[in-house]
Amino acid sequence: MSSNMECDRDEAFAYLIGALGDGTLYTTSDGHYVVEYGQKDVRWLKVIEQKVGCLGYTTHIIKHKSRYWKAKIYSKELYTALSEVKSRLRDVITALDARLFVAYLRGLFDAEGTITRHYRKTVRIRIAQKDAELLAIVAKRLRELGIDSTDPFPSDKHGTYVIQIPHRSVKQFMNLVGTEHPSKKEKFTSLLS
Repeated sequence: MSSNMECDRDEAFAYLIGALGDGTLYTTSDGHYVVEYGQKDVRWLKVIEQKVGCLGYTTHIIKHKSRYWKAKIYSKELYTALSEVKSRLRDVITALDARLFVAYLRGLFDAEGTITRHYRKTVRIRIAQKDAELLAIVAKRLRELGIDSTDPFPSDKHGTYVIQIPHRSVKQFMNLVGTEHPSKKEKFTSLLS
C-alpha cells in the first residue's frame, strides 16, 4: 500500500476519525497544528502511519515513556478536517454510507474496543466511549448491518459507556468490520481457534 493510487482516501479518513478515541488534536505554543495518536502497541501506529500516508501526510512515531508510543502528524489541513468532523460527529456517523461507516467503526474498535473471552467459551466485543449518544448511533448502525449490539450502558470506568457485541455476532463483526490492530488480530485468532 505504498502508492496513493492503491488506497481509498475516504476510508482512510473515516478510519482516522474512528481511531481518534486514542488520539488528540492540539496546537503548540509556537503555532504548530498536531494530530496525535497514542498506543502501547507501536505496530498499530504503523497502521495509522499508512492511513495518514494515504492522505498525503507524514507521521512521526516517537517513544513516549517506557511502554507507550505516539504518532504525531504536523498538518493544519488534517487537524482542521478532523476537528470539523469531530465537532459534528454524531451527524456525520449517522449520515455515512455503509462502506465508510465500517471504516470508521474499524478505527473506533481498534482504538476503543476489546475482545475478551467470557466465562469458558463465549467471546465478546466491547467498545467504550464517553459519548453515550454516539455509541447509541453506532449500536443502531451495527444492528442495521445485522450485527447484534446492546444499547450503551455505564462501564466500570467512571464516565465511560460501553456497547457489547455478543458471542453469536463476534464472527460476523470480524467478517464485516474486522480489525487492523495487530494485537487484536492475534487475540481474535487465538480466542476463536
